Amino acid sequence: MRLERPNRVVDKDKNRLGAGIRAIRRLLMQRVTWPRNHDLPGAITVTARWCRIFMSLACAFAFTAPLAAAGTNLAQASDLATAAARESTSGRPIVLFFTQPGCPFCERARREYIRPLAAGRAWGAQALTFEVSLTGGLTGFDGRRTTGAELARSYGIRAYPTVLFVDSKGTVMAEPLVGFTVPDFYGAYLDDRLRTARERIGAP
Repeated sequence: MRLERPNRVVDKDKNRLGAGIRAIRRLLMQRVTWPRNHDLPGAITVTARWCRIFMSLACAFAFTAPLAAAGTNLAQASDLATAAARESTSGRPIVLFFTQPGCPFCERARREYIRPLAAGRAWGAQALTFEVSLTGGLTGFDGRRTTGAELARSYGIRAYPTVLFVDSKGTVMAEPLVGFTVPDFYGAYLDDRLRTARERIGAP
């Protein structure tokens, strides 16, 4: 099953978001007429500048908050042994996204592919995804405390980002995806490796 490139979905959401905000701003830019009290005949036209500014910011936040929240939930690896025990009967591969601080290619891969895919139903139904940072501590597949850097060394990882597809024992089930050199094909590379891993694990 081929997965839709996530940045296209995000672009559609951004277009709808922009149209909604523009429509609300046009509505708020209309001048508001308030009647005077009974002692003063006529009406007063109020240009509620600061009210409109506040309302525009509030509406923009209301539109963008759900979209932003949907794109930020990428689980950090903390206890791989427990996660693997849960997945031992599901047949889903475990995807380990190895990153290091200050890596621009890691950020692009995370923002454009890994994070949107991990948040989606299609990918989530087929794999369990974790980010592994070199600076973080975690429990490995063997139940022992280790670090992201030590786990990376155990897999022979020397370049970042690197994506591994492993089974519940931590055994690599597909060719590692190293680097972010061809962004246009990155989604296809992920899709191909996920399919290979699922076939080798015997996932339904």
